[in-house]
Amino acid sequence: MKPLVLASAVAIVCAPLAHAQRSSDADALLARGEIAPAESLYFLAAMIQPRDPETRFALGNYLSARGALRVGAVLLEEARNFGADSRRIAMELVPLYRELGDWRALATLPGSPLTPTEREQATWLVSHPPTLGMSDSVMVAYRQPTDTETLGRVTLRIGDAILEATIDPRRSGIVIDASRRSLHEITIFGGVKGALGAA
Repeated sequence: MKPLVLASAVAIVCAPLAHAQRSSDADALLARGEIAPAESLYFLAAMIQPRDPETRFALGNYLSARGALRVGAVLLEEARNFGADSRRIAMELVPLYRELGDWRALATLPGSPLTPTEREQATWLVSHPPTLGMSDSVMVAYRQPTDTETLGRVTLRIGDAILEATIDPRRSGIVIDASRRSLHEITIFGGVKGALGAA
């Protein structure tokens, strides 16, 4: 009877080690550009240990990086539900929810790293979801940059206001000068410095 108990104990101890090895092997394969074998290992680990938070985390990150944002987000949420650190998961979910336009999930995210201003903006967007009143792409006249840090300039129209915009690779979204706070089509959240808005 004792050898059987010992064998069971060894199997229990070895299971997490085998999972860790599969995850690190998959990460190594992915780093070498061997996507198909890496993907197989991520899915194998999730199949063998479906409720393991680290397995779910690794597969969720992999799939979201491959463009399956909703599936990746669900797997990350499951990782949190299975015991992964809420703050760590939230850091991964914030950009996914923003890309998906899932403002409700963003506004109520457990362990959220959002500032109060970012949370206020997300809450406002729940009841004012962005809509696109034109085609999903448009051609605009491009002008050369006036400095070495931006990529160029374009003209934007927000309501009746016509604004000159610079294309800055370090920024995300539209950044509007505080002097334009009075535009009726813009809602501002937070203070003057670092305020967020919605146009």
